[in-house]
Order: sequence, then structure tokens, then C-alpha cells
Amino acid sequence: MDAHRTPVSHASNRVEADEHDGSADEEYTAIRRNSASSEMLPTDPVEAAVTRIWAEELGLDEVALTDDFFDLGGVSLQVITVIRRTRTELGFKVPTRTLYEAPRLGEFVERVHAAMATAHAQVAPPR
Repeated sequence: MDAHRTPVSHASNRVEADEHDGSADEEYTAIRRNSASSEMLPTDPVEAAVTRIWAEELGLDEVALTDDFFDLGGVSLQVITVIRRTRTELGFKVPTRTLYEAPRLGEFVERVHAAMATAHAQVAPPR
């Protein structure tokens, strides 16, 4: 397995709902804690969540940061589902066009980070 691929077995180790609130940060921590090798793990909670969403929606065991959503068989209906799940699980709005503009997982994660930063900047209290 390539070092830049994230096995879904690691990406889908969800924290039990009765023990934690299931946030992306807790999911990321659980993945790190339960893994024997860190070289193939997501680098942050957002990447972990998005990688898991892509793999689940595309029916794959693993997804690499260089993989293209559409080359992996993704279609427009799945774009809508991926965007909806990303919005729901990460708690902020991601425009649907984002996946069309950044179809590679790594690029999409970067766009999600940028959208999060923008959302947080808009709600930050004035100084």
C-alpha cells in the first residue's frame, strides 16, 4: 500500500457515540490512538473526516490525497452527498462547486480548510 493512501479501516474507526460526541477532533484522536503505523494516517481531523466520507461514498477501501473524485467513479449525485456530509460532519458550509473545482482529495481538503478559516474569521468577535 502506498504511504500516501489512507486505509478506510483507520479512517472509519469512529468514536463510540455514548463515550464521546463524535466530533472530527475526537475521531482523529481515536484513529491515531488505534493505529500501529502513523505514516498512512490523515494529518489532521478534517483530512480524516473527508477521507472517510469519500471512501464511504465511493465504496473504496482507501483513498489517496492525489486521487481524483471523478476518476474514482464519482458522479454528480455523489458530489451532492459528499458536500452535504462534509457540511453536516464538519459544521460549516462548503459550496457544491468546491468538489468540481478541486476534484483531487488533497486539493479538496485544502479548500475545506480555507472555507473553515473564512467561516471562523466571519464569526470572530471584533477586537
